[in-house]
Amino acid sequence: MCVITICKSKREDTENLKAMATDNPDGTGVIYYKDGMPHYKKNIDIKEVLELNKTLEFPYAFHFRFVTVGKNKLLTHPYEVSPKSELRMEGSAEALLMHNGHWGAWDDTILNYSVTTNKEPPGGDWSDSRAMAYLAGSIGPNVLKMLTGQKIALFKRDKKITIYGSGWEHGKEISYSNKNWETPRYNSQRDWKNYQYKEYNTQTGGWAERRDSSEGQGSLYE
Repeated sequence: MCVITICKSKREDTENLKAMATDNPDGTGVIYYKDGMPHYKKNIDIKEVLELNKTLEFPYAFHFRFVTVGKNKLLTHPYEVSPKSELRMEGSAEALLMHNGHWGAWDDTILNYSVTTNKEPPGGDWSDSRAMAYLAGSIGPNVLKMLTGQKIALFKRDKKITIYGSGWEHGKEISYSNKNWETPRYNSQRDWKNYQYKEYNTQTGGWAERRDSSEGQGSLYE
């Protein structure tokens, strides 16, 4: 899982941002508006997050990622919503997407769409969230309404933001896709370099090494 925080008219608390980054350590991205167009930057560190939080014009949003599908830094959110859904570290687009959740049927859905439309999907690495952005850019954003159980934020030109999915926590000034970061969810530490993780044993008070054979394909903790 991940977390999205949308700052509509109030800056996020510094300690909240640090907690989100700690609980979701696999990449952070930001969306902000410039001349009415949504812009983005991926793979920013907490220092840059805190600086941007002080200076960006409202609205803006951060996405803190916890890997469930794909480890490539280019798969850090957000994603360009277009028939190509280009993978770039920063840029702008007519629409951008952030996602919180795990969509298990994304690969079969992309395959079926490609076969029925005779359209080859874009190259590069894939994740469930990129698949959403690609389908929304190819078919239209209404397809996002059909993805039940997913929390999605769509950022369009002229500061138009559309929220999909249930379970969001909406305040007047800030919206959150979840608040799990308020109490850390995982008694675990991961080492993706060796595809290992350590699990905390509450009885012995120690960390036990375990090996994960999925190499990042699927969550270790859900």
